[in-house]
Amino acid sequence: MANTTQENILIYLQNGNAISPAIAAHEFNCYCLASVIKKLRDKEIKILAREIQGTRTKEYYMELKNEQ
Repeated sequence: MANTTQENILIYLQNGNAISPAIAAHEFNCYCLASVIKKLRDKEIKILAREIQGTRTKEYYMELKNEQ
């Protein structure tokens, strides 16, 4: 069974990548990244956000356990 968009984005984040709406649209055909992030956060998955400098766009990322 194929992974859902939500699962694919979670795996992408767990692999240490940051994701922006542009990446989500291009890589995952996801045009409402904020909604996916909210659903993941509602499952108590800790996802952080930072503003992309020079824009009002956010990118989302996870702190990996081996990072300090």
